Amino acid sequence: MDSIAEHQIDPKDRLPSCTILSRKSHVIVPNIMQLAESTKETVREKLRKSVNKYKQYLNGINEHVAPRIQRLFDDLSKQYQCEWKDNDAIYFPEFNMHIRSPYGADSCEGGSDEKAKQRVKHILTEFAAKSEPN
Repeated sequence: MDSIAEHQIDPKDRLPSCTILSRKSHVIVPNIMQLAESTKETVREKLRKSVNKYKQYLNGINEHVAPRIQRLFDDLSKQYQCEWKDNDAIYFPEFNMHIRSPYGADSCEGGSDEKAKQRVKHILTEFAAKSEPN
């Protein structure tokens, strides 16, 4: 049953009905016309946040680096706001620091927050030890 189907939602969820677009994708789109105005705004805000989070995720993907370096970026982005700069440097705008290839603890440049810089260096050291072959 991959066709679009209407289903009732538990009343405590405050969504009178929703549309399941596909069984495989598990995407649920609320029927926004039937919602109270305050609930509509709540749904819109949640959708905006989801879209922004997905855009941030897409901006964090760099196809010009090795998968191991992409995993390092992913690990760092869980703790700090970071972005790719010039396709090869991880940049931390919060404390103006770069990490360039070979992405080790000694590759950190700049940095206005010494405590954060030391924490990032520690993460880099652990990541290098974890990803080295035995």
